[in-house]
Amino acid sequence: MSKNWGPLYGNVQNETGHDASFDIQNYLREQVRQQLARNGLKEKASESANAIVIELDIHLYQEGSTYGRWLGGMASKGTAYAVIHASFYKNGRTFGAELLTISVIGGGGLFSAGAEKTVLDDAAEEIATFLKNESKK
Repeated sequence: MSKNWGPLYGNVQNETGHDASFDIQNYLREQVRQQLARNGLKEKASESANAIVIELDIHLYQEGSTYGRWLGGMASKGTAYAVIHASFYKNGRTFGAELLTISVIGGGGLFSAGAEKTVLDDAAEEIATFLKNESKK
């Protein structure tokens, strides 16, 4: 991998049609940034020849509730989930494959507190791992 290679963040779109209790777009962007750094992929400051532009679309997202998960996922009201589509571009052209990541937490009671962010953390980790593997091809 080239020393100059690195991601550049494009848009993060919330296509769910509703808002969450926190800014899921910025949270996801920051989690992807952190996961990429953990994988040794440094962010580029601008769209250079070696920059990979990451576009993220949040198609489905539900925070769920810890109480609902404690009750055993009563009618799925407690379930937290995220469905995120990631596209990668280099020099204006598609780079590698696209990724659809799905993260679901349907049970766990108190052990699942914070699941509304964990599903995004899991998605960010999968996106970073995927991009790292694509960059090796």
